[in-house]
Amino acid sequence: MILKAKLTGHVYEFKSLREVMAKANEEKSGDCLAKIAAESAEERIAAKIVLANIKLGDIRNTPAVPYEKDFVTRIIQDDINESIYNEIKNKTVAEFREWLLDDNTTEGFHYMNHNRKIKCRTGAFFGAIEDFVDRYTNIAIAGLNYSKFCKESDKTPAYVMNTRIYSFLLIRNDIHYRWRGRYNEDTDLSLRVLKDGWCTIQFNAFLAG
Repeated sequence: MILKAKLTGHVYEFKSLREVMAKANEEKSGDCLAKIAAESAEERIAAKIVLANIKLGDIRNTPAVPYEKDFVTRIIQDDINESIYNEIKNKTVAEFREWLLDDNTTEGFHYMNHNRKIKCRTGAFFGAIEDFVDRYTNIAIAGLNYSKFCKESDKTPAYVMNTRIYSFLLIRNDIHYRWRGRYNEDTDLSLRVLKDGWCTIQFNAFLAG
């Protein structure tokens, strides 16, 4: 495993995968108190770059807490579907997408069928969205529209291409755009990826709220 990255002329080198994963996390007060957080935004980005190029097999083979010492680690390792794992173990973290979900939805999720909103009872719709998006290589961001923006009285397409994606985002891990600003940062992120030739897709078939 390569545990170093060069950023703005400086080489950031990490002692272990455990350190990389800790410093790649967004800043949290608990991590700061434990002195495991990145010391700067630049170091955090460098850790994310390193983590993005780590293979899933390496992550499994290097658990944060040894198998022999941790009950949770044993449960996770023993419950892995080996046939599925063998298909993906040589892929890097960057080859996968990541969901960023807002906490302002109190009404759950719905799917829209023939303009009728039906409550989602399971998280299967996340998998449906991922399956759709993974068919294409040029979609940087996908996401759910808000239920309040889709009226049952209007004709609503299943999805809209190349538009702003709101607060429920499925993001490619290998794009190099970062959140900036404090307000409307989802709009800013969408505009930057669209400007550089990427595509976005907003789902109306699945709705937040």
